[in-house]
Amino acid sequence: MKKMCSVVLVFAAIIPFLGFGVMEFYPNLEEASYFSTTFGIGASLFSGAALGLAIYSFVLQQHQNDQFEQATLKSLEGQVEALGLLKKAIDEQASTAKVTALNTLIMMDERRVQDLKEWGKNAGDINKYAGGIKKAKNRIEENRLKVEQINDSI
Repeated sequence: MKKMCSVVLVFAAIIPFLGFGVMEFYPNLEEASYFSTTFGIGASLFSGAALGLAIYSFVLQQHQNDQFEQATLKSLEGQVEALGLLKKAIDEQASTAKVTALNTLIMMDERRVQDLKEWGKNAGDINKYAGGIKKAKNRIEENRLKVEQINDSI
């Protein structure tokens, strides 16, 4: 920023010397006037060039924005696809966890049925725990149906 200020100050300081130099070089005002019109033509050429470059810059910026938009859309499509795959994987993991939990419950209830039958034999009455055995078998059947439903949905 300091360099820019110093460059501007240098040019601002040179302008008065150029003006006095023109007055010395062209003592007649008509000749000095002709000399100054050449600067006007040059200034208009530079202004036209600046306008053309500004338009060109605008066109390049629009092109760059279009490319950025296309890249963003492509990236978003990839993210949507990745999220879909991730959701599918999570659903499969959840289903697997449910099946594992239900199989564990089935095994526990089967063990409970065996234990209840054994306790009934030891007590001398096989039907002593018949109600508990019946409820455990019902839970086993319900859990097996749930496992089948989950397996069918996968």
